[in-house]
Amino acid sequence: MMIGGMPDADSLHVQFANNPQPIVTFVTTEHYNLQAERAVTTSETNGRAAIFLATLSSGLVALAFIGQASHLGPPFYAFALVLFIVLLFLGTVTFARAIQSSIADVVAGAGSSAAAGSTSTLRPAWRPTSGIRAATSPRRWH
Repeated sequence: MMIGGMPDADSLHVQFANNPQPIVTFVTTEHYNLQAERAVTTSETNGRAAIFLATLSSGLVALAFIGQASHLGPPFYAFALVLFIVLLFLGTVTFARAIQSSIADVVAGAGSSAAAGSTSTLRPAWRPTSGIRAATSPRRWH
């Protein structure tokens, strides 16, 4: 039965019960894309953290060289002030982006779990037998 040009849920359920291939393809693709997004956000966060740590390490080594060359005079303090401001900015931006990536990872993880769990609602025979439930399951762990 059509409602406003769109099939209703019952007719879609019957259609996909007879031929589940389109929905399985969709759900598998969505699950794969969300898992790929999680991998990219993890990789980006690791890269940003590595760059920050390398910059921090290089800055401290440069500060030691300047301190040795200037005998801890005014050039040392000027360089230390500039270096501190730059490292503070870089650290703050790195931390903020790590938080954003973490939130995106949690959202993608929930979507991936929902995509994986949706197959069992379409075809109860496809439910996992390992005892692991999707995050969207109405029953919760005790």
